[in-house]
Amino acid sequence: MSSTLSKELKEQYHFKASPIEVDDEVLVITGGLKGKTAKVTKVDRSKYRVYLDISYREKRNGEVANYGVHSSNLQITKFALDKARSAKLEERKARALRREKSE
Repeated sequence: MSSTLSKELKEQYHFKASPIEVDDEVLVITGGLKGKTAKVTKVDRSKYRVYLDISYREKRNGEVANYGVHSSNLQITKFALDKARSAKLEERKARALRREKSE
């Protein structure tokens, strides 16, 4: 489940989209939460939903329920970097730069 990158990240990494992971910061592009920035708390790949720290509703009985947002409605603004993900992003960046040079 991938999401588009913000303009700054596109310029930095030279590719357009990347898989969403827990603790990434995202901007909601469409829907009721449009324009809000949030942190990813859970990614459910079987239901194609991303759960954010701001996406919740109060049910009739007073309980709070989280609801998921589709990844196409989000834009990644900041990566949650660890050693493995940093290496993977740099590898993709190098591949994208080689592709740009060959064209």
